[in-house]
Amino acid sequence: MEDHLTVGVKLVIIESQILDMNKGYTVLELLVVIAIIGTLMGVGYANYRGYAQSQSIVAASRALRSDLRLAQEQATGGQKPAGCTGTLIGYEFNVISSTTYEINARCTTGAVLIKSVTVPTGITITAPSVNPILFKALAQGTNVNGFVVVGLTQQTTNNYAGVQISDAGNIEENFATPRPSGQTPPPEGGGFANYITDQNTVGFWHMDESSGSTASDSSGKGNNGSVTGNVVTGKLGNARQFSGGYLRAAGVPVNTSGFNTVDFWMKWSGGSAAVPFAWDTTYFLDFFSSCFGFNTNNGEIYGVNTSIIPVNQWVYVAAVFPNGYPASGGQIYINGTARTLSYCYGSSSRSLQVTSSFWAGSYGGQFPFAGVLDEVRISNIARTGTEIQGAYQYGLTHN
Repeated sequence: MEDHLTVGVKLVIIESQILDMNKGYTVLELLVVIAIIGTLMGVGYANYRGYAQSQSIVAASRALRSDLRLAQEQATGGQKPAGCTGTLIGYEFNVISSTTYEINARCTTGAVLIKSVTVPTGITITAPSVNPILFKALAQGTNVNGFVVVGLTQQTTNNYAGVQISDAGNIEENFATPRPSGQTPPPEGGGFANYITDQNTVGFWHMDESSGSTASDSSGKGNNGSVTGNVVTGKLGNARQFSGGYLRAAGVPVNTSGFNTVDFWMKWSGGSAAVPFAWDTTYFLDFFSSCFGFNTNNGEIYGVNTSIIPVNQWVYVAAVFPNGYPASGGQIYINGTARTLSYCYGSSSRSLQVTSSFWAGSYGGQFPFAGVLDEVRISNIARTGTEIQGAYQYGLTHN
């Protein structure tokens, strides 16, 4: 769509051409042309202004969600800041006025200010029914009964965005624009599609940290991971770029008899013998030769041809791991779509179990994955196609 400046330039040229034609146009005809030019330029400007306004509240909503996650993750990890004496109770999100909110660490001896934020000009924030919201230390939930919503309203357009917080500490961003206040339906696919914890999420590493070697587990299970690699811009927030590094976590309460789903966003730089995810039992997701899929470390890939996976572009992967033989129910979704699997390389009848410990980005430094990983999550069930498609669609619209 052409912006208002391009439309204006083209119409001025048309106007000049009309005026250069010595064809005796009447004053009325010229006035009509000028009126049309003015109308079209006005429409172009209005479209541009409306787009800019919608993007403003979307950005404010993302920043609000990020700050709520900060409070949640610091509380989950039991991170005690300087100045916090006594016992850490948790982290508070507190709306101070219609334009400001704060993040505080709540300790037995008082509060320590972590961050104070003023929302963008023209946007107001509505305090939730429970204010402040307390994310209790060490994944003990919140002081919320049911759920509450922190709302953002754009004054000139009445565009609305809301971020919902549950009693368990789940954080869900409601779709922002344009929507009248009060209409907050979740997208198809429920909590999983919103990248928030539900009852089957047993590990979730957003890797939004701006530095350091710890990746917080947002599932509420408390299994923070150790991570190496450079912090880069991710699909949602920050991510980690790997080339021999890893994300490592243990103690994940996986399903050891049925199915588990692993999903993540990746930006693969190419290459073979590259493992973006591996259980400790050498049960891998592996790039090898021209194949990507399940590998039981027995000379095989049960999966797809890598021709469907573009290099250096964000791709959403969801893999349903069976406990046992990969071909007995294993599924791989690429960008929300279930793919037909086959033995793309070799064949094997080896049976393996998932474990409570895993590696992402390599297998203990071996078989390094070259590229970027974001939003690594483990579920203790086989997620449905609807949930997985929803998570893919959410990622497309929330960068």
